[in-house]
Amino acid sequence: MKISDFIFKFKSFRMREEGLCRVRFFVNTQKEMICVLTDIDIMSNAPYLDTVCDTVIQSLYNNGYLLDCQIHILHDDFDNSMAIIDKYGNVERHLSKKQIEILTECDENEFAKKSVDILSIKRQIEKKRYEINPFINNQYLKTPEYVKREIEIQENAISKKRLKELIDAGASEWELDALIKKDLSLIAEIYSSPYDEYIVFSEFPLGERRVDFAIFSSRSTMDVTFIEIKGADFNLKKRGHYDNLNAKIEEANSQIRNHRKYIYNNYESFRKELHRVRKRAESGENIYNAFLAPKRKLQVDPNKNVNIRFVIVAGRTPENDIEESDLRYQFERDDRDVELFSWDSWIRRLRRD
Repeated sequence: MKISDFIFKFKSFRMREEGLCRVRFFVNTQKEMICVLTDIDIMSNAPYLDTVCDTVIQSLYNNGYLLDCQIHILHDDFDNSMAIIDKYGNVERHLSKKQIEILTECDENEFAKKSVDILSIKRQIEKKRYEINPFINNQYLKTPEYVKREIEIQENAISKKRLKELIDAGASEWELDALIKKDLSLIAEIYSSPYDEYIVFSEFPLGERRVDFAIFSSRSTMDVTFIEIKGADFNLKKRGHYDNLNAKIEEANSQIRNHRKYIYNNYESFRKELHRVRKRAESGENIYNAFLAPKRKLQVDPNKNVNIRFVIVAGRTPENDIEESDLRYQFERDDRDVELFSWDSWIRRLRRD
């Protein structure tokens, strides 16, 4: 039975302003208190909820909303994904929509609609957003150059639907690579921070090799993310095996190891080269297919170290395959600077239609 449903305002050290999420409390016949935290997507004024859910839970306790809760659940409005988490935000296990309906003893309509599609909830969201900042939807006026570039990016944007159709058709690495190269804002949408300060490259050279995509972003200390992709024509996990990833994942990881070796064997000269490339791109040179954000120049310090990360996007993940998800998490624990995504999980991070 649901006993409460409201929009909660919280503050995290990761955020400049307060953020929002939807909170629902349930009590079942086992007398278990269940707290469901829902990520309300672009209306949240916050990062992905999974990065700050520990702060939200602590705030709920500190402010007296929660006293003794047995189960915490993280819910994403965008794709209706759900997972039981501990109070520190660590995922314990994933749930299906049916499982959460049974656990909370609610009807099938409870998680059928997005929060912004429920009028009473949408009004709460809008009220809280204006409490945070009355100009939250129009905080500053953009320069003409910014607006011009923004329009160019929007007009050439590839829809999420088009990419999903290609993935669902089991596209090859070459087909996916070709599509993303037509719209490098697909990369920026996920890995840029701030969202409008980035430079994306394709076929970026690392010694004698090249990485499929690279993105420079952030402020002060530059974040550099190198991305290797493989096709969507295989499953992440070997068929019939419960402890092995597909050989193509190891192929991509081998490429990452080579990239990492080159970078850290030549770190200082490589760091300086990254900033030289950045400046050439910012000046308008089409170096390595440079794709610039509306803000053409990054506010980074060329004298500081750079944060280097790697991403592999490859294969498919069958729906609700928890064992395969566990393999992915194990992979990331073994290589902490490498993130592995199937195309199914990667595309869910895109916020465009």
